[in-house]
Amino acid sequence: MRRHCEVDYDKRRTIVTLGLGATGAVVLGNWWLNQVMGGSTVEAAGSDAVVAPISEPILEAAAQVVVEAENGKSSKPTWQEITAKDTIPFPESVNRYAEHYWSALSEAIRVTKERGLVPEGFDEAALFAELIVAVRAVTMVESRGNPNAVSKSGARGLMQLMPKYFLNSGESVEILFDPQVNIFRGVHHFTILWLNALKELGAWVSYEAVGALAAARYNGGESRLADGSNWSCETRTHVERFKEARQKGDWSFEGSCD
Repeated sequence: MRRHCEVDYDKRRTIVTLGLGATGAVVLGNWWLNQVMGGSTVEAAGSDAVVAPISEPILEAAAQVVVEAENGKSSKPTWQEITAKDTIPFPESVNRYAEHYWSALSEAIRVTKERGLVPEGFDEAALFAELIVAVRAVTMVESRGNPNAVSKSGARGLMQLMPKYFLNSGESVEILFDPQVNIFRGVHHFTILWLNALKELGAWVSYEAVGALAAARYNGGESRLADGSNWSCETRTHVERFKEARQKGDWSFEGSCD
């Protein structure tokens, strides 16, 4: 079943297509981003489209938003209200930054596609659907949503970025505590790791396996081998927590590293 709606405000057209299934794809305009993410009003929105795959319960909520918009209403459900209906219950400490994850991942996929990292013909909707979960799982493992987190090794912020790798010339280390900056740079890095892992392992491998290798390299560096033979105890623990968070929205695995 598919629903197709067209919304035209002041000659700025947004076409919203809702595909209902276990994992659906929604083609959304900036109108949707502004409405759902709590930004500006409909009248101030543009019409550039993005692809945003989300689960069936969220699609139903999206459909209601579109219907209300067509009827001239201006209700603005928050991302938290909509993701509360999803099957992976990431906590508020992470989902409060949903707009940043959404925009960072949309840009990361665009850039990596231009660079030829996205396999030709690969389902970008499925890619977005997987990564929008994976990057939040990384955040849960790294900081549990604490934007001020600092590790023993000096990694900072939500996605625990090392200043020597993630600062531009002249920038203060404090910028890595900015959620938007931290998520943008962390999501881009993880997206590249994930796509490289996919290329190495092959398209027939499960997304869990691809994500696990990307998570291992996010934690321990890009020299981590796919067979796990050179993974440290810390990296193994990190990967187990990532896999749990990817499925449940949180983790409880403690590990046994000294």
